[in-house]
Amino acid sequence: MKRTRMLTLASIATLLYSGGARASTIAPTDPAAGGIGYGYTITASGSDSGNFSDHVGAWSWEDNSLFGPGDDPVGWTHTSKWVALELQEDTIFTITMTRDANVPWPSTEEPDRKADTTSMFPSLTLWQNWDNDDGDLHTYNNHGNVAWAEDLRYVDHIDNSTEDTITRTWVLPAGQYSLALGSNAPANNANRQGFHFAFTTVKQSQADPAPGGIGYGYTVVADVGDSGNFSDHVGAWSWEDNALFGPGDEPVGWTHTSKWVAVRLQNEGFFTVTLTRDANVPWPSVGEPDRKADTVSMFPSLTLWRNWDNDGGDHHTYNNHGNVAWAEDLRYIDHIDNSTEDTITRTWRLPAGQYSLALGSNAPATNPNRQGFNFAYTLAAANAVVPGDPAAGGIGYSYTINVAPGSTGGFSSHVGAWSWEDNALFGPGDDPVGWTHTSNWVAMHVDAPLTINVTMTRDANVPWPSGPEPDRKADTTSMFPSLTLWRGWDNDGGDHHTYNNHGNVDWAEDLSYVDHINNSTADTITRSWTLPPGNYTFALGSNAPATNSNRQGYHFSWTTSAPQWTTPMITKQPASLALTEGKKAVFSVKAVGPDLGYEWRKDGATIAGETSPTLTIDGVGSADEGSYVCMVRNSAGAVASNAATLDVISKPDVDPLSFPDGVIGQMYQYTVTCPEPATSFRITGLPRGLRYNSRTGEVSGRPTVSGPFNVTVIAFNKAGAGFSQTDSFDIAAMPTGTTAVFTGAISRAPTMNDHLGGNIKITTSTLGGFSGAITLGSSTYRLTGMMEAPVGSLTPTGSATVTRRGQANLALNFMIRSDTGIMTGTLGDGITTLPFTARPPVDDPAPFAANYTLAMAVDFMSAGDEDVPQGYSIGGFKVSTRGLASGIITLADNTKVPFACPLEKNGNLTLFKLLYSKTGSLLGVLNLDAVSSFTLAASEVSWLKKAQAAKSRDRVYKAGFGPLDLAVVGRQYAIPATGDLAMGLTPNAAGNAMLTFEEGGAPDPATRLDVAALEVKEGSPKAAVIVSANPGSVTLTVTPGKGTSFASGVTGSFKGGFKLTDAGVNRSAVFNGMIVDDGSGPIGYGFFLLPKLPEAGPPATTLRTSPILSGNVVLEELP
Repeated sequence: MKRTRMLTLASIATLLYSGGARASTIAPTDPAAGGIGYGYTITASGSDSGNFSDHVGAWSWEDNSLFGPGDDPVGWTHTSKWVALELQEDTIFTITMTRDANVPWPSTEEPDRKADTTSMFPSLTLWQNWDNDDGDLHTYNNHGNVAWAEDLRYVDHIDNSTEDTITRTWVLPAGQYSLALGSNAPANNANRQGFHFAFTTVKQSQADPAPGGIGYGYTVVADVGDSGNFSDHVGAWSWEDNALFGPGDEPVGWTHTSKWVAVRLQNEGFFTVTLTRDANVPWPSVGEPDRKADTVSMFPSLTLWRNWDNDGGDHHTYNNHGNVAWAEDLRYIDHIDNSTEDTITRTWRLPAGQYSLALGSNAPATNPNRQGFNFAYTLAAANAVVPGDPAAGGIGYSYTINVAPGSTGGFSSHVGAWSWEDNALFGPGDDPVGWTHTSNWVAMHVDAPLTINVTMTRDANVPWPSGPEPDRKADTTSMFPSLTLWRGWDNDGGDHHTYNNHGNVDWAEDLSYVDHINNSTADTITRSWTLPPGNYTFALGSNAPATNSNRQGYHFSWTTSAPQWTTPMITKQPASLALTEGKKAVFSVKAVGPDLGYEWRKDGATIAGETSPTLTIDGVGSADEGSYVCMVRNSAGAVASNAATLDVISKPDVDPLSFPDGVIGQMYQYTVTCPEPATSFRITGLPRGLRYNSRTGEVSGRPTVSGPFNVTVIAFNKAGAGFSQTDSFDIAAMPTGTTAVFTGAISRAPTMNDHLGGNIKITTSTLGGFSGAITLGSSTYRLTGMMEAPVGSLTPTGSATVTRRGQANLALNFMIRSDTGIMTGTLGDGITTLPFTARPPVDDPAPFAANYTLAMAVDFMSAGDEDVPQGYSIGGFKVSTRGLASGIITLADNTKVPFACPLEKNGNLTLFKLLYSKTGSLLGVLNLDAVSSFTLAASEVSWLKKAQAAKSRDRVYKAGFGPLDLAVVGRQYAIPATGDLAMGLTPNAAGNAMLTFEEGGAPDPATRLDVAALEVKEGSPKAAVIVSANPGSVTLTVTPGKGTSFASGVTGSFKGGFKLTDAGVNRSAVFNGMIVDDGSGPIGYGFFLLPKLPEAGPPATTLRTSPILSGNVVLEELP
């Protein structure tokens, strides 16, 4: 059985690693005379191995007879085997020591004798350094420092008296070490004991660098040029569990289900990590030995700290966004909070040292499976060009570079044609701006004072591949290199789609403007700056007209040299101060240049004796307020710092409040003010939907609740909190009757809807919003917006611009009167403006709930026109108690128009139906006049059929017609009671009704078709009996309905047919009609369709090809 343990003095580990290696050497010699007599000298690199066999005394490493209770344990110096070890690199050093029965131990009598192993219990001690001065002593302390070997520093030992093999691993920095090898056995075996000693050094390990504190799962040591990766698994909600903290609390993760990595960087560099899902990570179980870890809840997230934590214990949760209270040695640097992506990557510029990483997932606590991941890293030289952002947040940098005096470099990339400046985005007097996301941003770190010369030029060889063109190159025709330089990096908060390319950037507070190059004519630009150490930001782009959408290729390069000073350069300006009375004011300036001298001035006057870079004023008062400037001089000249002001501040009392009243859903804005500067505000009592800016005191938003509200406002600054102010204001609800679903018809117009008309449906909400759709002919357009409802107004208004592809935009404007509940408005396309009226659902549908029949006739201007249908269009519908109308209209050319729509206010029904494959329409509003017995006489309906295609087989008015205005008659329809006849007729064998026919191409219908007397009988359906002469062989069936069942278009209808013979040509026709109350009583109105007689032409026609005309038929009571 083996004993295993790991101890570390420095860090290193991973499972896959890229780095250098050198071969080890093992020599059976002492590295130098004096001190300990080493039996072996081993030299090893960071990735190495080796072994040897030898023998020791049985009680070499420890002899219990040599020390008593409480004394230091000791071993025999000369019967132990001493090894001098030299590690050339930081490494993980693993040793194995075991019995070896094949070690020669010859004697004169037994030349083939082997060493014994029965008392071989491998034991050892490890110290730092070698001992090669003075002499030694016959015993040594095997559990600590050795008094006579002053150079040795105790590291660890393995005390073993039971096992035949031991193994241990240490993480060791480069250097010299001493090992004492031996056995711990009773002093009763004089034979030499054989052993085998083997070692490995690696730069990768799945181990904790030291016990105690955080339980690290991996240790990584990296030098410039190193890279590596490993795969493992974590808990699904390991890095962050929202259930563990509330609003305002520090976010936390689970310590033991995260994976912790101890990292040691041997040199400064750009450290890049990538954490991604890995579906091939083993997670075996007894039932599933080949099981893999899950990945569906793996949303890679991580936190980076400086230092390691190896003292004390740990805690089951940790702060993943900052310092960890129980891990005092860790100092927070950064984190990546990810709950959407499969992969994350980040680069930091880090000095040499020790770091801790917590790896995990940020997912809901719903998946108990372990989540597989792969972690990869690289450490690049600090002077390399590193693609990517030095840290997430703020500006999205494309490159990170490090420069020092004497360095050079460059890279090629592409930007948008008008990336650096777009004149269309700003007007005269405004700050010029560029596009943030189409420019390229470069984060530059300056190691030491230097002069840098940069060149930016066109580059026609920059790849810009696409699917169809994998070898495509970026364009250069619109590449006019331009750039801006700022001091600082911006990696906090977000960014904005535009930036000020000539000065400071409002949303990037960490940047201080230095210089810019505005170029719109040259292919190449170059410029030099002398810069102090620190971080700098470049924005690279092109200044070209916004006419070329291709990416523009460029090459950016630089050379540096020692700083070329002429006059002093101020690198840090004094900052203005606002302090409370009695505090200490400290102004400081930093500058570079030889032989600098300093002179401080207040309000233009020199302050005697203040000649250092720092000006300190103890116990400030009102007399100290003013403007302070530092003059920095040397033999080359002088430069003045920026003026820094000193304000002595008092507590801020809020000005009297006057919050205005508002309306729910409407924009609201009010700003709290103070006579004294305030750094923050606290406002309580605001209604939902309103928010305030704690820095400016601005209240804004759209309230989502109505009612009275009482607010309290307090302002703060460095002096403390001022007196609070209170105020009251009201938020009114939207006016009554203005929130509903409004429906209306859109008139016919040539440009807007191709004469087809349309309809509009707008839904308004109690929060002031509206949405809906406008249908114009065959096209429908969606719209949304917010209404305007000023305080006290009873008439909300709304407007929207509707975008149409390839057509002019539509402008919608409307208003809603709360007293009528009716919406009126206009719809325009720049050529035509159409008024419209839209109505909400009827308030009380109960009075309208009934069955209705109707008939529609062409107006008197079109009567008798053979090119227009002369029949009566008919229909039937019913209105439910919930206000839903449904039915069908049959037009006089036998076109069926079903409809279902809500009954609108004042008994209106909006009709809009496309006909004839979208080449015609029925448009209008049916009005059920409750005041006048629900008559439909006030309805407005029009009918359009456009000319059909020449190849069309349409025979019914193929040339088209209209739009025709239709006169509507109709009322509620009552189904006859049992025993009653249709139309209120009375039984009469001599006849109780008559039929008359007109138009439709019927020759002399008065003598050839009209039926002077017929008898309508009880029943539904029921054929009528023709009593009078019947030259046209007319038949008639009446369906007045029975009981309470009403079928729209069937109940209350009649139908029949007739025959005509002219010049040997037989023609048959059918007619359809509806019994309608037109105000004078029930009358049957209908239509028939009759083909015209064949004509010789041209073109010649037959009964199968001749046009079909529509005529009318009337069924009425005999006088």
